[in-house]
Amino acid sequence: MTISTIISNAAPVGSVRGNRSGEERRGTVAQDAAARDRVSFSGQAHALYAADQSKKLDVIRERVRRGYYLDGYVTEQVVDSVAREIEAAMGR
Repeated sequence: MTISTIISNAAPVGSVRGNRSGEERRGTVAQDAAARDRVSFSGQAHALYAADQSKKLDVIRERVRRGYYLDGYVTEQVVDSVAREIEAAMGR
């Protein structure tokens, strides 16, 4: 059977309608979405995140120990990064 034969044998498709008014549907969808949109992380995920943060702090400690942050260029980069974070936190 060819595609044209299949299409010609198909019944017309009507519009799909729910059993509620448009206003009712919009309100219910918003309420349902608010109730469903939640994310939770397992204890293992929290532990992995904490371990990753700990590794990052270990790298920073080692850099401080070696004097990495005493370099003028590095200091400027750190200050600029902290300033951007502060501005973002303040909503600027």
